[in-house]
Amino acid sequence: MHHVPSLTADKSGKTYWRSLDELADTPEFRQWVATEFPSQAEKLLSSSRRGFLKIMAASFALAGLGAATGCRRWPDQKIAPYARRPEDRMPGVAEQYATAFEIAGIARPVLATAMDGRPIKIEGNDQHPASRGAADVFTQASVLELYDPQRNPAVAVPADQDDHHAADQHDWDAFQQFAAEHFAAYKTTGGAGLAVLAEAGRSPSVAAMKAGFDAQFPNADWVEYESISADNEFAGTELFFGRPLNAQLHLDKAKFIVSFDADLIGSHVDALRHARDFMVGRNSVDDDDPTMSRLYVAESSFTLTGAAADHRQPVPASDMHALAHLLWSRLSGNTPKISSDQADALVPPAAAEQLVKELSTHHGQSLIVAGANQSAQVHALCLAINQLLGNIGKTLTFTAAEERPSHADAIAQLTKQLNDNEVSTLVILGGNPVYDAPADLDFPAALAKAQTRIHLSHFHNETSDACDWWLHRAHYLESWADGRDTRGVVTITQPLIQPLYNGRSVIELLALITGDEITAGDAIVRHTLARLDETAWRTAVHAGFVADSADPTVAVGNRGYSPTDPPQPAAATELNFRTDLGVYDGRFANNGWLQELPDPITKITWDNVAIVSQRQADLLGVKNGDLIKITVGKQSIDIPAWIMHGQPDLSITVQLGYGRTHAGHVGNDVGVNVNTLRATGNMWVVPDIQAEATGDDYQLASTEHHHAVETDMLQEMLDTRVDKLVREADSLEKFKQHGESTFHEHHAVDVKLQQFDSPVSYDGHKWGMAIDLNKCIGCNACVVACQAENNIPIVGKSQVAIGREMHWIRIDRYFKDNSHRKDGNSKATDPQMAYQPVTCHHCENAPCEQVCPVAATTHDSEGLNAMVYNRCIGTRYCSNNCPYKVRRFNYFDFHARDPRNDGNTAPFIDFPDQQQLKQVDEMHRNVYNPEVTVRMRGVMEKCTFCTQRITAARITARNEFVAGDRETDRVEDGQIVSACQQTCPTQAIVFGDLNDPNSRISKLQPSTHENTHGHARAYTMLDELNVRPRLNYLGRVRNPGGKPAGAAPHNADGSTETH
Repeated sequence: MHHVPSLTADKSGKTYWRSLDELADTPEFRQWVATEFPSQAEKLLSSSRRGFLKIMAASFALAGLGAATGCRRWPDQKIAPYARRPEDRMPGVAEQYATAFEIAGIARPVLATAMDGRPIKIEGNDQHPASRGAADVFTQASVLELYDPQRNPAVAVPADQDDHHAADQHDWDAFQQFAAEHFAAYKTTGGAGLAVLAEAGRSPSVAAMKAGFDAQFPNADWVEYESISADNEFAGTELFFGRPLNAQLHLDKAKFIVSFDADLIGSHVDALRHARDFMVGRNSVDDDDPTMSRLYVAESSFTLTGAAADHRQPVPASDMHALAHLLWSRLSGNTPKISSDQADALVPPAAAEQLVKELSTHHGQSLIVAGANQSAQVHALCLAINQLLGNIGKTLTFTAAEERPSHADAIAQLTKQLNDNEVSTLVILGGNPVYDAPADLDFPAALAKAQTRIHLSHFHNETSDACDWWLHRAHYLESWADGRDTRGVVTITQPLIQPLYNGRSVIELLALITGDEITAGDAIVRHTLARLDETAWRTAVHAGFVADSADPTVAVGNRGYSPTDPPQPAAATELNFRTDLGVYDGRFANNGWLQELPDPITKITWDNVAIVSQRQADLLGVKNGDLIKITVGKQSIDIPAWIMHGQPDLSITVQLGYGRTHAGHVGNDVGVNVNTLRATGNMWVVPDIQAEATGDDYQLASTEHHHAVETDMLQEMLDTRVDKLVREADSLEKFKQHGESTFHEHHAVDVKLQQFDSPVSYDGHKWGMAIDLNKCIGCNACVVACQAENNIPIVGKSQVAIGREMHWIRIDRYFKDNSHRKDGNSKATDPQMAYQPVTCHHCENAPCEQVCPVAATTHDSEGLNAMVYNRCIGTRYCSNNCPYKVRRFNYFDFHARDPRNDGNTAPFIDFPDQQQLKQVDEMHRNVYNPEVTVRMRGVMEKCTFCTQRITAARITARNEFVAGDRETDRVEDGQIVSACQQTCPTQAIVFGDLNDPNSRISKLQPSTHENTHGHARAYTMLDELNVRPRLNYLGRVRNPGGKPAGAAPHNADGSTETH
């Protein structure tokens, strides 16, 4: 177990820390930091003479093979020019098309970039109101899925009905011939015995096809199911208003936001819009009279929304009903249904008093929200509070929703029909119900009773394996479709490439089943939107959506709802299921970019875990990685434990989407399938579970200790310096009072000497970047965008475990103590969370450049710290000398290496430059950005500030100048947008020219001797090292409002750090 020390016990106590190991300064943490750059000299010198000679002989042999590259003829490569260049296309010039990506029935508008007809990059559609240019990790990673070699290659039917692993491959003609006869028979009976199980969707074309299906098969059943659903929200609106409605949250209009387990800016289906709107209320912190909205969060496990909160309270999910009822009672003047002691245990009295006062005095300016995991009663309670506060119609509006059974009830009814032999043919459109249907239904056994089972899917997954026919589904970048965003805007999906595996879309399959005369996807969508004339149609396709097509707001009124008494606060341990922020519900399990993406909360990769509190871990007798057995009824799983700050003691949280068996090579057997513990009545929260240690452990790959900015050389300086890596004003009032001094302090180590030669003066462009920590929500979108843009490889779990992940951007997650006692001591039981993206700082006094023996890293004419890959000989001196730990080394040719290979990789016995051509799948190579070099083994790499985009903007400016379209060929501010900046949902990243005094980046620089009017929140990391970084940060400001009782005394500058 960890001994968590008092944070105020001594002068060197940490204010920010990454993990319990770092806070307690355990031997394990010290060992990791000490061995981040291990030396192999000791192992070599300690070996026997015989062993030494073996190693040297092998080295000489490999060196001789490598030397052959210098005296050989370069292999022939053929290039053929266009005989006829396609109209309106310039070879090598990227083009963008508006399209849309649908998840769980909600269209996500995107701009897809194609190079010579090959999609290579996804961005948000800046014209669409849902994204406004932002994109999440799923959207960014979708291009990798397009080129996944394991997508279904053809139509297939089992060769042996008893052996679904042996299958005959067919083409669509074979299925079409089968379907024509098979479904014609059902038309004679009106479709009796026929059922369709579809994913959620609001596509106008699918709705039109469904209407045609119902007309031809009136006795057939159409069932909708999603394992991650907003059904509780709909049930709550029906309970309160008498009909299901879609709630539309207007965070930009709310001054006070209260969340009961709602991850508004993380896992919520409208998270991109919410994140941008939330920042509207935070951006005014830099005004002359700063103001900020305030966010209160009660949650059963840390989320991105909880990390952004001004007040956060860990509360078991089972107690949210009692907490929401307590708030309603105090606002409405009713008597609370729980005792004062129980109320004080749920929320600190001072915080509760402050919240009630603020909500009562700001009618129409607040917003109360419940999470998808909360019951209909909690959602209805929140609606009652919103109505009481006058928020409905202002910060909360509603649009009409389709009346349908809940997804859990719908699949339960279908399972019953299957078991009763009422369904002879089941057509499954997408989804994976064999994997994620509630376990108590035993859906796989019921499915087997259908005589004919047809599944349309991107991959041959668990459900495909249980079906007679599995049909390849076209990727959204290969197909025509339409959909609606959360507010009903009709959004169009158009293809950028012909189907790579001859797949078909949902609407095309439905047309085939019904025998519709219109069978092509584009014709179906055009027919559905026939109300648009040709000009409007072309405008909609070009923009990606139909203007003025949002759902109208509906008038609402309370039908006389009266809140029910809440259950008493929980006394037993509960189990919470959470949407995974990497693989979602498991549909992205075969996407290596998302598997290797560190979870923003736990920093775990390639696995899911059971999140427990420190107290719970002590009771179970486990540490990180120890397996615990969780039992629900007769079902149980073994899953590794992970101790988490801020986790309620009576709550264990697990992530959905893992434990797949038919995901594909990358996603198979990764993590634990927790769906086996879900039931129709407990899809999100299971009360009163059993948990116990198994005595076994499990290897996890976490990045929370990786690249810690701490070395022996800097330790003394780190212990005494006043500046922090993450700088934060703990209240808006203190920031108003002390201003710039809140983030700028005198150095404990006064550095006056010039470290190296004086920096060059850059007279042309001088590129720089600023990251606003007040806006960063830790969503990881920038990490995946950078990976897609810059051809960053996947390395696999075994390599991540030893610190070899290759991401150019890392998002450091820090905790900060937030639980002070009257005696001044505190423990890390309820900390705040902060994020800090870190990438190459492009230092003007770059330490990496001074130690490279071959000048592989050097400055270019505009001040970028550039990498010359063909000079690099892999000494790794630059990485060892980088104070920010942002350089990444290719220990293997990771692009050619299998990420699931946990053992040693056999050496490639051929010329090194041929390895990727011979070992990387030809289809997978299509995902590479041709504007960025694909690095090989032995080469160092790191952030380039998207130099390829800088070059492209420079060429464009020059061409426009020559054509007379502009007065100068100088790149204008805003013309260059880095990949991370473009995708950021909160616009936390700014890039530009520091030599342009009117640029945004110039106005976000810290104060210096040369610049005495810098931005009040701007600072540079490790500025006492005098490396003069081109990347700076804007400090974070929290807005907790009134001073909590028993709070620690503040220093004169407004900070709470102890010195």
